[in-house]
Amino acid sequence: ILQNLYFKRRLRYLKIPFSFIEIGSGVGVMSNILLSAGGHGMGIDLNELACNENLKNNISYIQSGKYKVINADFLTFT
Repeated sequence: ILQNLYFKRRLRYLKIPFSFIEIGSGVGVMSNILLSAGGHGMGIDLNELACNENLKNNISYIQSGKYKVINADFLTFT
């Protein structure tokens, strides 16, 4: 929780719009914070179930073209 609060405070220093890649995005909690702050990007995770939850959690950003979820190994993803 404290990490998320610190993270949210640091976001005010980013210039909007900004882009990001979240490696190990899980269910997309951090990606959602970044998207809510005006970012656009992608989340990559090995776990298919986590990616499915990420899709559900960030569907509006996916539909608007601001976010993409990829189920892959980052080291071999091209």
